[in-house]
Amino acid sequence: MTVRSDTGELVKFAAQTRFENLSKAAVNETKRAILDSMGCALGGITVDKGKIAVQVANKLGGPAESTILGTGDKVSCAAGSFANGELINALDMDCMLAPAHVTPFIISASLALGESRKASGKDLVLAIALAHETSTRIGRALREPLFDEKGNYMPREVFGFSLATIGGAIGAAKIAGLNEE
Repeated sequence: MTVRSDTGELVKFAAQTRFENLSKAAVNETKRAILDSMGCALGGITVDKGKIAVQVANKLGGPAESTILGTGDKVSCAAGSFANGELINALDMDCMLAPAHVTPFIISASLALGESRKASGKDLVLAIALAHETSTRIGRALREPLFDEKGNYMPREVFGFSLATIGGAIGAAKIAGLNEE
């Protein structure tokens, strides 16, 4: 008997998907999300939340692997991902792809790691498209109704942004070239 692993299916999907598998619409929408996010980050530099994020990332320092958008400052991947995510989200105007405000979380990780690994544009678009797709699928699954063994509706008590964390991890894993294992 084979037991289905949803996590295994997700990992297999991410590992096996290539840029050539993406539709033209997915590529265009991903590029739009990247440009939108960069614009939001530039706006985010002007507000306190963004300024604080840049200061924190610079204090964290680390190897000069990742650029903080709009500043030219280079910090570690982790610090760059943090700062850019905060900058993208600072004005709460980030790209609204389904399932809502996941874009700052998933794009910032792929951007930071992609820069440090000198990823190609195609690699970055693929990673971000996979991250959005993953987050969207998880978000939709979390919105599906639950029923107990008697058929009674059970409302979900918790709906958080773990879907963005998983999507961001998928994008970063794709940039890192990780395999299914």
